Amino acid sequence: MNFGEAIHLKLNMAGCDRNILADLSRIKQFLDTTPEFIDMTLIKESDPIWYVDSNPLFSGITGVSILATSHISAHTFPAKGFCYVDIFSCCSFSVEDALCMTLDYFEPKVHKYWVTDRSDYFNWDLEKESI
Repeated sequence: MNFGEAIHLKLNMAGCDRNILADLSRIKQFLDTTPEFIDMTLIKESDPIWYVDSNPLFSGITGVSILATSHISAHTFPAKGFCYVDIFSCCSFSVEDALCMTLDYFEPKVHKYWVTDRSDYFNWDLEKESI
């Protein structure tokens, strides 16, 4: 897949290993090791937290690692076996590598993903063109 300079990979995963989804250290490990695997620079390690909702189905872990070029986030719902992951960067990265690593890590039974090229105005020259 060829994309521009600003790529946003979004994954919805179901049927994931609930033990992984409920483990703060495993979510932190995913968020903090993925950048190096896809040649990004981690500038702030994640500090995932448990969110406890009045409805246990909506309780889970949320975490974000900050990259030099954007972020990686994960939101887990262990009671449902469900997880959302977003990987966004203003620089290109291997969507295939990021997708494979994420699917290998969370082991979903089913998944959907979307890739958005957000580089429309990344090389905009305000000196020469008006918006």
